[in-house]
Amino acid sequence: MIQDQFYVLSGENPTIPSAECLAILESLNIPFKAEKYDQVLVLKVEEKAWQLIAERAAMVHRCCILLAKCEAGLDQIVSSVREIDFERYISDIDTFAVRIKRVKNYSPELDSSFLEKEIGYLIHKNVGLKANLKNPDKLFYGVLTESMFIFGISVRESERKKLSLRKAKFRPFFVPSSMNPHLARAMVNLSRARPKRIFYDPFCGAGGILIEAGLMGCKIIGSDIDIKMVKGVEKNLKHFKLKDWNIIMSDAKNLPINRVDSIATDPPYGGSASTKGTATEKLISAFIEEIASISGSIGNVCIGAPLTIDFSEKIKDTGLRIIEKHLIYVHKSLTRQIIVLRM
Repeated sequence: MIQDQFYVLSGENPTIPSAECLAILESLNIPFKAEKYDQVLVLKVEEKAWQLIAERAAMVHRCCILLAKCEAGLDQIVSSVREIDFERYISDIDTFAVRIKRVKNYSPELDSSFLEKEIGYLIHKNVGLKANLKNPDKLFYGVLTESMFIFGISVRESERKKLSLRKAKFRPFFVPSSMNPHLARAMVNLSRARPKRIFYDPFCGAGGILIEAGLMGCKIIGSDIDIKMVKGVEKNLKHFKLKDWNIIMSDAKNLPINRVDSIATDPPYGGSASTKGTATEKLISAFIEEIASISGSIGNVCIGAPLTIDFSEKIKDTGLRIIEKHLIYVHKSLTRQIIVLRM
C-alpha cells in the first residue's frame, strides 16, 4: 500500500540526510516520490519504507505518517488539523501527546507551545482522548520548516542513538583519523549497499565503514596497505561479532578483487593517515583507474576526498559519472566532499 510519510532529519549536513534515505530506497528497489525541505523529507512510498529507513539510516531522527501539510500560518494549521480523521490512527483507549519541532528559526511568529496546546485541544475535542505528556500511546509530531507546517503521527525513532556506541574510542583498535560512525554508515547507504551482497572498502583503515556495512548484513571485504591497519581492523570486526568478512593487505592502486556490488571508502589525506609516500591526488587517480577497469561488476562507489580534488576531471573517459556530491566542512583548511560514482 502506498502511504504519505515524512522523516525528521539530522541537521549535521544540508544534503546527506535526505540523500541517504533515498539511496536506501533505491538500493531496495522501492519506488518513491519525494519533496525535500530543510531537515524534513516527505515521501509518497510503500508503507514498509519507514521501517527500512529507521533500521538503516544514520541521519534520520524520526519517522512519521503524514497527516497534514500546509503553509505555516495559524489559521491554515488549525484548518488542516480539523480535517484529519484521527480515528483512522488511534483507538478510544489511547493516550496522546503533541510535540512541535521548529527547524532553525523558521516561522518565529508561531509559538510552538501554543500550537501543541491548540492541536491537543482539537484532538481531545474531536476524539475524546486523554493527554499523557510523559508516556503517550500515540505521539503526534509537527515540524515548522521553511514556510511549511508538516504534521503526522510518529511511528518510530531511528537507530541513530545506537551508532554513538560504536565511536572509535569504544573499539579495541582506533586511530585519530577514524571516521565517526554516523558518516561511515551514511556513506555505506549512499553506495546503495544491500544485505548479503559484497561490499568493499579498499582503504579500510581501522574499519569504521566496514563495521557499518557488516552490521547491515553485507558480505564485507576490506584492504589496506598498512599491516598495522589490517591487524587492527580484524580485532574490531571480531569485537562486533561480524563473521562474513575478509581483510587483505593490498595497495589500492592494484585492487585485489575483480567483482563487488558496492564500494564506500575514505582514502587517506596525509597527516596521521599515512599515504605511504604517494600524494593523495595521485593515489585517488590510480584508484579511480582501477575501479573503472572493473566497474562493470560494481554498483555504486562512494568516495570521501578533499574538495581540492576535481573528480569530474579524473573520471573523464572512464565510463564513470558523478550522480551525487555532498560537502562537509571540517575546518578552515579542509572541506571534505562525498562523491557517489556510477557506471
